[in-house]
This record gives sequence, C-alpha cells and structure tokens, in this order.
Amino acid sequence: MDIRERTVGSITVLDPVGPLVFEEGGEDYGLKDAVGRLMDEGRRRFMLDLSHITHVDTSGLTSLVAAQVAVLKHGGQIALSCPTPRLRQLLAVTRLNKFFEIFGSEQEAMEKLDRKPRAIN
Repeated sequence: MDIRERTVGSITVLDPVGPLVFEEGGEDYGLKDAVGRLMDEGRRRFMLDLSHITHVDTSGLTSLVAAQVAVLKHGGQIALSCPTPRLRQLLAVTRLNKFFEIFGSEQEAMEKLDRKPRAIN
C-alpha cells in the first residue's frame, strides 16, 4: 500500500492507495508508522481519504484503530472520508463506525477538523 501525503492548512491528509491488508512476512504498519512520524513532527489533525482503498482485512482495520488511538492519546483528531460502500459496511458491521468520525466527502471532514477538538476522557 502506498500512502500519499498532503497538507491543507493545518490538516494533514493521508491518501492510502491499494489494499489495507496483512502482508506476508509481517504486518503492514505503513499507516500507523506514517501517522506516528507526522505526530513526531507536531501534527495532530488528520484526514484519511479512504476512496482509494481496494480491500481491507482485519489487519487493516487494526491499523486504522491503532492510528486513531495514537492520535487521540496525543490530543489529536482523525476523520475518515470517502470510504467505499464496502468499507463503510465493514466499519458498520464491526461497529467501528462508532469509534471513528466518518464523512462522505473530503469537504465535510475538513469542516469538522477545522472546529475545536472534542475532549477525551
């Protein structure tokens, strides 16, 4: 999986491209590592554009959750935008749609991230 990175104002947009799946020879930590590196640089607001994800397995869902947990622990935010219908269904079935903020468009996600972050207890 490739991860394209761009910045829009103070929001870091990550565009993972391809399958978000277990890779033979070890788990693919690309997404979690990318978010960790960016947090080390001081970034705290992220949008993940999921429109280019071709397939997701449990390992891929785990990497999304790991990225979300890491960002929340540092007082940041992640918004998911443009999930494919299949990915949206998978997030609903696993109830991860309650754990993530999911938006149908990049613009909706950007507007949410421009607001003040919610408090984490």
